[in-house]
Amino acid sequence: MRALRNILGIVGLAVLGVTGCEQKQPSPVVQQAPIISNTVNVLTGRIIKVQPSFFAFGFGTNLIRAADHEFEYVLVEGEYGELHTLVYPVSQAIIERRAEIKYKKLNQGKVSVNNFIDMYINPQYWTDDNFTINAEGIIVRNGITYSGGI
Repeated sequence: MRALRNILGIVGLAVLGVTGCEQKQPSPVVQQAPIISNTVNVLTGRIIKVQPSFFAFGFGTNLIRAADHEFEYVLVEGEYGELHTLVYPVSQAIIERRAEIKYKKLNQGKVSVNNFIDMYINPQYWTDDNFTINAEGIIVRNGITYSGGI
């Protein structure tokens, strides 16, 4: 019996020597798609509603409150009656009328508040206001040009 165990042990070692021990391969680095497109899109239509919103942000491990950041949701009716929800990343007076709007598309149709802070305020700040800004895109600075009548 002992001889049989020795033979099986030797055979097992031989098999391991031939096949090798299975080594865990490092996971491939997954490249995440960018949050926002680099391409500037143009939308022509009528701004039908502007909705102000905000979140608090700060710094440090215990979130020392620094300020509130205000931004605007801008609802636009396109030339064919389709509705678009965009965000203007800062607080500004926006008139409800016909306009040409330049914006960058949000690739997932949303952005977390912390990613928004990284992009538009300062990556050293963060928030515990854990919500998502849902929008088709973010309007570029000075990206609203009014046209025509009301």
